[in-house]
Amino acid sequence: MINFFYITSQFKIMFNKAAYIKTLQDTGIYTNADAEKLAEKMQMKYSTIKRGPKVIHLDYYGSVLDENDISEIEHEVNNAGLELSRFDKSGVAFASVDDYTLHIALFISSPISKLIFEHLGKNIAWEVVKASAIKIWRKVKSKRDTQQSTGVPKKVNVGLRISLDNGKITDFHLDGELAEETVLIVMDKVLNYSERQNQLPVDPGDMPGFVEYDEELDELKLVDVMQEFRKMAEAQAAKRKAGSAGNASES
Repeated sequence: MINFFYITSQFKIMFNKAAYIKTLQDTGIYTNADAEKLAEKMQMKYSTIKRGPKVIHLDYYGSVLDENDISEIEHEVNNAGLELSRFDKSGVAFASVDDYTLHIALFISSPISKLIFEHLGKNIAWEVVKASAIKIWRKVKSKRDTQQSTGVPKKVNVGLRISLDNGKITDFHLDGELAEETVLIVMDKVLNYSERQNQLPVDPGDMPGFVEYDEELDELKLVDVMQEFRKMAEAQAAKRKAGSAGNASES
């Protein structure tokens, strides 16, 4: 497999444009000019991705969060002594099951989460994460009915992906249907939940968890994603079966 990226001494991820163009050309689908244009586009997208112990990463759609939004978030992150990495997913195809995927998310690395847990009393890093997440949640909530033609999923899931020191990775969904006061409470629960999870043993083969807030029970609940997938598959099979039976009766 060809590696399209390398990391500089400044922890910035650089895009291997030549390797990417060659791969596109080798498919026989793209002309040299088309491959060059796509490579330029991808190089621009990946130029904003960074790595390092003080980096918070943001996956987003440029049609939902504009440059002013990003600049405001970056300013707050920098004021906390951290760096913002970002990737605009617009125009890039992602295979996912929308209900259990964070389309727009802040990625909190294990060094950052460790820093947060070590300073729970006066926690500038967590306050920045919290403020940024709420800002993103507000913006996405106001654009929930964005049309498919923009390349943004109709139901946009916003949240946090938190990596812990013990290797555990969890996606926390911040539901757009909740009141803002509730989302603020949920963010505090996310911090407490993550701190508890960090004390538990982890199986290296574990997939990232997907956690949602149950408003009725006032608690965070881990979703059994595989079970939900099975339910979806069974519902689709039943629908197809009912459709076939209806067609047969008509004939």
